[in-house]
Amino acid sequence: LDYLFDNADVVAVIHERTYAPLVAACFPRHEQLRHAVVVPDALAPDDASDVSSYGGVLWDDALAGQSDERDFGERSADDVHIIYTGGTTGMPKGVMWRQEDIFYALCGGIDAMSNVKIEDPASLSANVAAGAGPTISFPIAPMMHGAGQVTMIRNLIHGDTGVVTPKFDAEQTWRVIAAEKVNVLGITGDAMARPLADK
Repeated sequence: LDYLFDNADVVAVIHERTYAPLVAACFPRHEQLRHAVVVPDALAPDDASDVSSYGGVLWDDALAGQSDERDFGERSADDVHIIYTGGTTGMPKGVMWRQEDIFYALCGGIDAMSNVKIEDPASLSANVAAGAGPTISFPIAPMMHGAGQVTMIRNLIHGDTGVVTPKFDAEQTWRVIAAEKVNVLGITGDAMARPLADK
C-alpha cells in the first residue's frame, strides 16, 4: 500500500472500513495523501474500526450536504485513466490510458456483435433484444487490477451482470459460477488458474 500511495501520488483514497487499521498505519507516511472516505465493508457491514486517527470520513457523512453542482470542468477524451497492473509478475505498475482509448480498446466501446464503435450507450440494449443474450461475467481479479477493473467497467457500460467476490477461493468460485450461471470468467495468472484446475 505504501508503494502504491507513493507511486500514484495518491491524494485521496476510498476504502472499506475493515482496512482502516492498514490505512491508518500508512497514512502518516504520505504527505500528499489528504483525504480518506470510508465505505461499509461488504463482508462485515457492521465493522467499527476506528477511522478518526487519520481523519477518515464515513461515506454517508462525506455525501451529506454536498451540492449536486459540478466543481470541475467538462470531461475530455484526453483525460487520463490509470490502471495498476502487472501485480502477478511483481510490483503493480501504473499504466496511463487516454479515457477514450481505454473505452474503445478494453471497456466494451466496440460493439462485439457488429464491430462498430458505440456512440450511444442506449443502443447496447439492442443486442439483448435481438437475442444475443446477457453476459454474466465474474472477474475474480481485484478491482485495482486492470483485468478486474476493465471487465466491471464494460459490464456497467453494457448493462450486463457482473458478479464480484471480496476474496479469491477456488472452491467457492466454482459454486458461484454454477449458482449465478456465469458465462464469462476473468482470472489472472497461475495463482488463480492452478487452484481452479485442481478443484
